[in-house]
Amino acid sequence: MAPETFTAQDRFNIGTMNVQGMAGKLPMIIALAISVGLDMLCMQEVRLSSDSLLSAHNMAHKHGWHLLPGTQTTDSSGKPY
Repeated sequence: MAPETFTAQDRFNIGTMNVQGMAGKLPMIIALAISVGLDMLCMQEVRLSSDSLLSAHNMAHKHGWHLLPGTQTTDSSGKPY
């Protein structure tokens, strides 16, 4: 039996990025993910407030992406760090 041949359409491309705070960077991050052909991008150190998270979610959705945030570490005042 011959081994299966996979094409680019058979691949699921995953990337990871430490964004060191995502405020103001999402358009560049989305453009980069698209330019390198990613299907999923896992981001660390996002550091967004609740208000900014909603805005980022809406922007990602506008470009065909879904933002699925995990828990964030916050300081004693509730600010992400």
